[in-house]
Amino acid sequence: MKGNLHSPYVEEHPASAAFPHSLTPEAKPDYNRSILEILTDSLTRIVRWNQEQPEMAILAGAGAYLLLLVLTLWTLVRYGGMARRQARLLKGADGASLEMMLLGHADGAASLRSDVLSATQASAKNAGALRQCLQRVGIVRYDAYGDVGGCQSFSLALLDAEGSGIVVTGLHGRSDMRLYAKPVIAGVSPLVLTDEERQAITESRVGGPILSDDAANTVSSTGTARRR
Repeated sequence: MKGNLHSPYVEEHPASAAFPHSLTPEAKPDYNRSILEILTDSLTRIVRWNQEQPEMAILAGAGAYLLLLVLTLWTLVRYGGMARRQARLLKGADGASLEMMLLGHADGAASLRSDVLSATQASAKNAGALRQCLQRVGIVRYDAYGDVGGCQSFSLALLDAEGSGIVVTGLHGRSDMRLYAKPVIAGVSPLVLTDEERQAITESRVGGPILSDDAANTVSSTGTARRR
């Protein structure tokens, strides 16, 4: 049977009424107002129920309070257990807390930095002082006189790191021994130097004594003397 059937039990509703989430912007204030009315109605019913059955309201409040107390005690117990585990975890080997250990290490590191700085300054000061110490030695042995052998005469240079110091010359004779000392500044003396004295200054920068030809024939070879 063809035709447009219409059931009396089916009520036509607009789409906006069937689906509240598709309300138009003009209808949203009414929707919010309906939610407020629902909340107000619910609170009104709760207040009315408290007025009509105060004993049940008291029991419900006591139950809620008891539940809150149990939850609070359970939280405190859990927190206490966590605190004890944390204390055991943060405890050092000697019983001190990890915080105290870290603070001690920080203080030790600060003290160490201060000691290193002091040592660095002292080292720089010592390095400057060492450069002024007599640390370069050069000696030349020779025969100052033709009638005296054995290379008993010598010229000895004692210089610091900058090449400054003294050169000492000893002339050995049959009846006497004469000594002369001359200043040296940066490898140069303001006084006239002999060949042996200049050689001694040069040797102080190289190392090892220098022997003359006669001395080389007299002194046994030990590996520490160089022939001039």
